Amino acid sequence: MTQVILHLGAHKTATTFVQKCLQKNQAMLSGISVPELLTLRHGVTDKLGKLSHVKSIDVSLAEMTGADSVVLSDENIIGYPDAAFKVGEFYPEVLARSGHFADWLGITPVKILFSIRPYETYFPSAYAHWLAQERRHLSRDQVIGKVLNLQRGWHDVVADIKTVFPDTPIAVTEYTPDAAFIDRQLAELVGSVAQKLEYDTGIFWNRGLRPPRLKKMEALIETGRADDDSVDALRKQKMRGKPTSYHQFWSDAEKQVLQQRYARDRQAVFALAADTGRSGKSTRDSGIEKC
Repeated sequence: MTQVILHLGAHKTATTFVQKCLQKNQAMLSGISVPELLTLRHGVTDKLGKLSHVKSIDVSLAEMTGADSVVLSDENIIGYPDAAFKVGEFYPEVLARSGHFADWLGITPVKILFSIRPYETYFPSAYAHWLAQERRHLSRDQVIGKVLNLQRGWHDVVADIKTVFPDTPIAVTEYTPDAAFIDRQLAELVGSVAQKLEYDTGIFWNRGLRPPRLKKMEALIETGRADDDSVDALRKQKMRGKPTSYHQFWSDAEKQVLQQRYARDRQAVFALAADTGRSGKSTRDSGIEKC
């Protein structure tokens, strides 16, 4: 039987980069299949939001892979970060969407990889995504009000995943914008062969838009000049150099609230992951490495 490893994101934790890295190095992944993201997304993930759409899924896991092991990586399986700004909730669809995905999958995954990110950097990056997708500018007070009033957090997301996949170990890692994080992600997904995979170590992943570029994006939207080319030019620049600073996005008091909330959620998340027998440990060289 095919062994399945799920990579569920989250968004803004270099998931897309990891996906591209695995695709680029597919020939080196002996015995491990990584279906094209768009095949998985268009065939399955995009249809998880409505039951009528779920029933229309006509692609099977067997059609995606003939290998003994398969890595299914799509952060949209759990929902979208835009929900924080659209409906004022943090990934409210995890249970429903993951449940539909589990029904489609039909077998128990051998591992789930999930990454979390500090709220003070996650939400500015998620807001930049919202701007690019919705082309609708929120005031800074609106953004901050929505974020600070969220009832759910990373702990709730991981609890929902565990509810859907109670028998699957969950490896939780904590996002950092450096090559060491990418190494850990790849090792969790494909084991020791990850050391042989090639990628550009000079790029900072998911740094989001620096506050000045966020303002440029907002200005494009306000003036009606937010066409696809101009938005993509802002979002898709390869980011090198020092990691993004978000000190201009939050006040000191707001940052403190987010840091305290993240510290509590982080502790709860790793406790949940430990209940399944794994908690952010690396499999590289069969060693055990705390992430």
